[in-house]
Amino acid sequence: VQAGRRSRHQTERRRDQRFRAASADGTYPLSPPQRWYLRVFQNELLKSGIVYFTLPLPQGTDVSTVQEVLTTLTDRHDALRMSVEIVHGLWRQRDLGRETVADFIHGKAHTRPAIVRVVNVDRDEDLAEAADRVSQAEQRQGIIVNGGPLFRAVIVRQNFDLTDQACYLVLIVHHLIFDGFSRVILTEDILALLNKLPLDPASPYSYRHYSISRADEERNSANQAAARWWPDYL
Repeated sequence: VQAGRRSRHQTERRRDQRFRAASADGTYPLSPPQRWYLRVFQNELLKSGIVYFTLPLPQGTDVSTVQEVLTTLTDRHDALRMSVEIVHGLWRQRDLGRETVADFIHGKAHTRPAIVRVVNVDRDEDLAEAADRVSQAEQRQGIIVNGGPLFRAVIVRQNFDLTDQACYLVLIVHHLIFDGFSRVILTEDILALLNKLPLDPASPYSYRHYSISRADEERNSANQAAARWWPDYL
């Protein structure tokens, strides 16, 4: 048992050293799916790799509430804090930090428009259809991946001043940090926060750890040999 514990502690210590070394310049390697995505969707196509979904919000939800919810989500999910950039000719990702992303969310960053904005639609327009229309417009606009968070949000509501009016949240996220499974997790978290319910315990492993671990696996000699063999076989 003692030997097992000692071996485990040594493994954890080596892993932590790799994490620190990999992030010495403040950036992290991309995961294999991210690298594949960047190879396929290049240049102008890159900003169009968007995942979006709409979510009805409790009546009377205001901008400040949505901002607080998003701030909590970025504290909880480090993937939402990531930006990608080219470092020494290679794509890398950078954790922008909680405070920086919170500034983007609350409209305090001057390098990009506010992450959260409101779209008022005519009171005669169906709100769900309006949210879908806004979603498609946001998808066409895309997200510039270099220099800021890879998501934004739009609150869609009808154009009259009632504090209890219904509204929708449109969340737009780049596919580099988001997929269908992520949507389920994020939806559950958003609804829990809006309804003041406790969140499920956060995972002890971050997206940063996952990316660095995958990069470690790829450097393994057996995996490198398999990577050379498969293209010839296929």
